[in-house]
Amino acid sequence: MFFPVPLALLGLVAALLLWCIAERRARTGVSVARTLKKAAAILVACVVIFVWALATAPVADFLLRSLEYRYSPLVALPETTTHVVVLGAGHIEWNRFPDEAQLGEAGLARVVEAVRLARTASTNVQTVFTGFSGAGEITTAEAGSRVATMLGMPQETITVLGEPRDTREEALAVAAYLRSTTRATPVVLVTSASHMLRAVREFTAADIQVTPAPAGYRALSGPYSPWAFVPSAAALQRSERAWYEYLGLLERALFRR
Repeated sequence: MFFPVPLALLGLVAALLLWCIAERRARTGVSVARTLKKAAAILVACVVIFVWALATAPVADFLLRSLEYRYSPLVALPETTTHVVVLGAGHIEWNRFPDEAQLGEAGLARVVEAVRLARTASTNVQTVFTGFSGAGEITTAEAGSRVATMLGMPQETITVLGEPRDTREEALAVAAYLRSTTRATPVVLVTSASHMLRAVREFTAADIQVTPAPAGYRALSGPYSPWAFVPSAAALQRSERAWYEYLGLLERALFRR
């Protein structure tokens, strides 16, 4: 409901209601009707400008860069690393698709980054995959571990935590797992670059020291051609991604200090 497209639709519905009320008031109060019609027109113009801006590449990339560029990519695992945590990004289950296609863009980027980092370690590290099943038969954590195994990660170095449903639960589940292994060293946290800020805050709140390893950068830095200011679905999707993360940060700041 609080995403850009639903908000824009609500704005248009509100403008339509104002216009209808103005038409009914036109016979009894001309000045009131004119004011209502003017308000409806202004509201429609605001909605158009709002959606147009979010659907252009410069605005979308600005919003995403403010999240993604807070942490630099991790070139290699620190020598003291014992655990790498890969957060879930959802998946679909359809036997027609190979395992890697069932993860989706964000999930695949996270798994590939975890496999790459594991190969930079001098010794085997334990990689923890998180994420619940949703309406499916297997968990997102299991789906990610399958792709990691397919890419060469040894099965014995993989741990699957399939219960957590969101980032906060993932942090708490990893904290409980680390306590059971008596490991107190910082973990390397792999998630999408746009999601990293919120993830770091959740893991810090769970008393876990993390080394960020962002994956799946999507924001561009220009230069932009004139065509970049033409609205596109791809740009709107990037804006929605940033919008989602800022809503998550706002919710955490307001209700879980």
